[in-house]
Amino acid sequence: MPKVLVVEDSGSMRAYIRAILEDGATGDAIGAYAVIELIRFVRKSEHHKTTPLLIVSTQHTERDVERGLALGANGYLPKPFTAEQLREMVGTVLKGKASQ
Repeated sequence: MPKVLVVEDSGSMRAYIRAILEDGATGDAIGAYAVIELIRFVRKSEHHKTTPLLIVSTQHTERDVERGLALGANGYLPKPFTAEQLREMVGTVLKGKASQ
């Protein structure tokens, strides 16, 4: 499985996601503003602009999802989620099928 950067503010949730994805790499927690800036940076970067991005968040109103996808995320997975939902969404995003 390709490497996956997990940006999550809860250490236990990072560990849970890592366990589900097995080979995933984790990143340190950063604020929502920094996440927005990260998405913008990735999408503007010639080297990384096609990197698949998945937002996993407790913030999942229709507006939150629309904003995340409009910023350039390929998918949006609301918390709480099951292991199967995470695996499915990661697979969908890695295959290039934008989803929410």
